[in-house]
Amino acid sequence: MKGITWTIACVLLATGWIVGCGDEPPSVAPASVIEPTVESEPAPVPTVTPTTEPTATTGPVPVPGSVRGLTVSDAGLNSITLAWSPPANVDEAGVDGYEVIRDVRLGSDKRFSVPHPETSFTDTGLDSGRNYEYRVKALADGVGGVEAGIEASTLEPSPTPTVVPTATPTPEPTTEPTATPPSVPAPGSVRDLTVSDAGLNSITLAWSPPANVDEAGVDGYEVIRDVRLGSDKRFP
Repeated sequence: MKGITWTIACVLLATGWIVGCGDEPPSVAPASVIEPTVESEPAPVPTVTPTTEPTATTGPVPVPGSVRGLTVSDAGLNSITLAWSPPANVDEAGVDGYEVIRDVRLGSDKRFSVPHPETSFTDTGLDSGRNYEYRVKALADGVGGVEAGIEASTLEPSPTPTVVPTATPTPEPTTEPTATPPSVPAPGSVRDLTVSDAGLNSITLAWSPPANVDEAGVDGYEVIRDVRLGSDKRFP
């Protein structure tokens, strides 16, 4: 019986009662209650937000303005040269080049790139005597500015001069000069013309030969009767 009682006492120990084990019957005493130890949760570590210096806010980059003073500096039979000045805001806009556009009415426009700081462009391979239209704009990182336009013309080809053959003059035949006969003077006026006789049906005139009768070769005289109402009557 002692062995059995001890065994029971030992079993009761497992249930929370303290018992003594030995030859004597154990004396039973209530076991003290051990409060469970509750571990406290660690206090939360505060999160420190790093402080950053504020960055300066920059404004938008302006669009390049229009190029200034666009002119035709030269023109040839097959070429045109354009020149211009940079836009007023070339530095603020960060201009890094220019674009020249040749306006083609019946096809696609021709575009040419000009690096900064070049401010001129020569277009070659053009037709003689033709008008062309151009537009020029500044570029900044591929963004185009305000366009400026101008018209230009190539030169007309000079006409080929026509060579006119020089006519060979035909020599005129030389002739021997002929002797010019002396001129014969005209007869002078008769002298001393008078009415030497007059009758019922007749009138007689008389005169003296002219002074140059011989030089003039006088060979006759002509008497003319003046008829008022008809033709004069002439008498050799």
